[in-house]
Amino acid sequence: MKCFSRSAMRYFLTVPLITAFLMTASGCGVKLLYNNADRLTRWWVSDYISMTNAQREFLDGSSAEILYWHRTTQLVIYRERLLTLANAVSQPISETELQEYVDTIEGLGKAINARAVPVALQILLSLSPQQLEDFEAEIAKSNRDYVKEAKRPTADQLDEDARDYSRLLKRFTGRLSREQRGFIDAQHARLQPDAQVLLDYRQVWQQKLLAALRSEPPEVGRLNDLMVNFDRHYTDDFAQMLDANEIVYRELTLGVLNGLTLKQRAHLVKELRNYAELCSELIADAPAMAPTSPATLFVLPAIP
Repeated sequence: MKCFSRSAMRYFLTVPLITAFLMTASGCGVKLLYNNADRLTRWWVSDYISMTNAQREFLDGSSAEILYWHRTTQLVIYRERLLTLANAVSQPISETELQEYVDTIEGLGKAINARAVPVALQILLSLSPQQLEDFEAEIAKSNRDYVKEAKRPTADQLDEDARDYSRLLKRFTGRLSREQRGFIDAQHARLQPDAQVLLDYRQVWQQKLLAALRSEPPEVGRLNDLMVNFDRHYTDDFAQMLDANEIVYRELTLGVLNGLTLKQRAHLVKELRNYAELCSELIADAPAMAPTSPATLFVLPAIP
């Protein structure tokens, strides 16, 4: 599956989006996806693990809890930041302001991760020997698209990234000028190719995860660290690439936002406010009561 790099996701319009779907789906599509996030999570996990009834019930209950928490606490923050950003982009913004929005995105992502990791630990540590064998095989299969992408010519990768960026930007701002598309193309040409270093990092991280999981007993603290503090485990090449490309995306985003026409700014403001309204609708749809906490699969040992 082709997707933006971490730097691009953080800087694209600096909008704290609920998921990547917010950049690719219509308003009603986003609502449908959000309301079915628990089912989508189960389907995604099922691609890697054939779960037992107990594991499935635990995952379903935990997903419902996380979705309720997100709907009742996080969407309020999303809505506020979207409205603040809508006001900010009505005029040029500074690099400091841009960084504040990027930090917001980072914080929202970490908050979700903090809720999800204990659930993932429960599932991983409950795997039977056969499930673990199957999980390892599915992880290897999941890398195939990354291997295919890494083999493509670098110029083709960067050209496609530029086209994707322009296409998504157009959703928020309307038609782009030739000069704006040229600026986007030129900035993307400065990027360091990420496909191979992403694949290398992904495989190194996966091997660390599997090694910790196969230890006797499993290294719970190590597993937790890999999923919570994943940036500590970046390969040197991956970290260097991220730092270099983040500079490019910061300059690209500032240039794009500060180069919008009045019509494009009005279009962007309208889209951001529409997403803020969508957040309000999703908040209003929250159940009257929090879901019942699922029974844990087992008590996790203390994490160092």
